Amino acid sequence: MIDKEKTMIRINIEKIKKLRNYLDDTCYDTLNQKIRQHQNYFFNPLPNEYDNIQLELLKLKKDKRVLLKLLLLGDKIELNEIENTIGTEFLNLLIELGIVIKSDGYVQTDSYIIISFLDKYFLVGLPYNNPNCRIKDPSVYIGMDTYRLTENITSKRVDKVLDLCAGSGIQGICAANKANSVTLVEINHKTIPFTKFNIVLNNVEDKVRVKEGSLYENLGNTTFDEIYVNPPFIAVPQDWNFPIAGNGGENGLEITLNIIRGYKRHLNINGRAYMVGEAIGTEKEPFLIDELRTELGNDFKITVILDFKFSIEAHLRRSSYVAINMGKMNGKNADELFEKYKDWIKKVNATSVYNYYLKVERTQPAQGSIEVINMTTTWSKDDVPVLKNNKDFQIQKFPQYYAICRNGKIIAQLDDATLTFIKKIDGKLTIEEIYQKLCEENKNVANYLPRVEAIESLAEACGTLKARNIIEKCNRN
Repeated sequence: MIDKEKTMIRINIEKIKKLRNYLDDTCYDTLNQKIRQHQNYFFNPLPNEYDNIQLELLKLKKDKRVLLKLLLLGDKIELNEIENTIGTEFLNLLIELGIVIKSDGYVQTDSYIIISFLDKYFLVGLPYNNPNCRIKDPSVYIGMDTYRLTENITSKRVDKVLDLCAGSGIQGICAANKANSVTLVEINHKTIPFTKFNIVLNNVEDKVRVKEGSLYENLGNTTFDEIYVNPPFIAVPQDWNFPIAGNGGENGLEITLNIIRGYKRHLNINGRAYMVGEAIGTEKEPFLIDELRTELGNDFKITVILDFKFSIEAHLRRSSYVAINMGKMNGKNADELFEKYKDWIKKVNATSVYNYYLKVERTQPAQGSIEVINMTTTWSKDDVPVLKNNKDFQIQKFPQYYAICRNGKIIAQLDDATLTFIKKIDGKLTIEEIYQKLCEENKNVANYLPRVEAIESLAEACGTLKARNIIEKCNRN
């Protein structure tokens, strides 16, 4: 059986270059971006990425469809179908590089996929919720927080860039376009082969090098113009067997604070550091804010953007869901974990979790400042949304999304699920009641996300819709 086979990624520069050329020649980058359309949506409470991509693939000719089913979805494909579409030569190349394995008349990746982003290619692990995933705790992970950070890489020319907790290497590899040298640091030795593979795959091996180790330990006194990091930031109870890629310790700041402390030694004057993550805190702000004041003092210009807030209960339910689905809590379910760790919620003395974007610039001594920009929603599950004058806007269907338009201009992008939610808004039902109706009409809704987190996602969407003047709060009669 394929899932019992063992393989390893192999670094062969000549063969990796051939892979790059093949991907370019087949428009893999463009097709990848078009097919993975969910990234265009500002809100998607009910994503079913795998099934949606399968539907999109039906629009393609067979050779392109087979290529994407194999390398983007990790599907098991019959050997003769592979040979008759993408060809034996390319198949052998994938086998020689350790990307796919052949067994019992079928071909399948060894829980890897190739994604594209900003004209770059990255070999990464299959998401744990992909039905083809056999390695639930992959050596290399890439998620939406990774994309958020990478999209904020500046175009300013610099000399030296540092990418900590590098993983796939996506930040450092994308930064190589504007830097003279880039250093990637990764602690997980199982991840390093992927990092090196992606460096060669993107033709930046002359600028980018990898160091194995923990944060700054092998950097000596080297300083950098820019530092990028997407650290493990999920706050989890101490005795949870949580994936290393996300475990930020009991307060979620264990690794983050060590990174921030290193800015004093490794960031040049006028140099900048960028970070995205999550941080627990109170209703007012995350604990991270006070830590930044304490650790960096008055020698740095600090900007923190808080763009999403949810309850600590929702955070723990989501973390329980992830731990269970990644095979980390044998014999337990998410509800059991949540009940067991209610005491942990009291221990950390937090009520909320924030998504944040952090920018730190090193200034001359005593010229620093801190600014907190809070963009989080003020909507709750008990609020009643009501549509404003719906004659003022129109909903139009585009090939990859729905759009709300006003005066001929797109003011919001929606998917099917968001559109369904909007259609349920009647000025009488609360957000929680609308969610309940969605669950009654489609059982898959309740299966995708824990209830608390799903409702808070709907509340966040209401904040976005209100900002676009589409809905407002209504006093319930």
